[in-house]
Amino acid sequence: MKLLKVLSVLMMSGILLTGCKDKGQDKPAPAPQQASQQQTPPPAGAGGHQQAPAPSAVTVEAGSITKAEGGITVGEAFSKREELKGKEVTIHAKVVKVNPMIMSKNWIHLQDGTGNAADGTNDLTVTNEDAETVAAGDTVTVKGTLVTNQEFGGGMYKFEVMVEKAVLTVDK
Repeated sequence: MKLLKVLSVLMMSGILLTGCKDKGQDKPAPAPQQASQQQTPPPAGAGGHQQAPAPSAVTVEAGSITKAEGGITVGEAFSKREELKGKEVTIHAKVVKVNPMIMSKNWIHLQDGTGNAADGTNDLTVTNEDAETVAAGDTVTVKGTLVTNQEFGGGMYKFEVMVEKAVLTVDK
């Protein structure tokens, strides 16, 4: 039952599952999209995601977000991931995308103008379980545990770096 809920959420989020067949379904799976319409993943070893994140309406210019006092930047989360692994980090950034309550967590994408868009190190995913969530466009301070090499959905979603159990405070 839980799997059906996750699959429903993924389908409603615009993720198309091809080649899947329900029990007893005799119809073939839909044909894949033409190559010109397919999304290509970032280069091997790319920062945050196996697949490139969907374009965001929120943009963050370099130098537009100040670094949290005693904290790190999004770019530093990736470049210093080995020394920060398992440690609590603080990051000041802008929310560019929110996927609420998937697998009982909010999945929040942050950017602060650091990192490199070409390799995905400019976009950091954080998760939390708060009922109240933030909105795209909010500038927040995040405190949580930095983790590395996380896989979800049977390896469908891979995160080289992410922050879990995050507490987010929206700037006033």
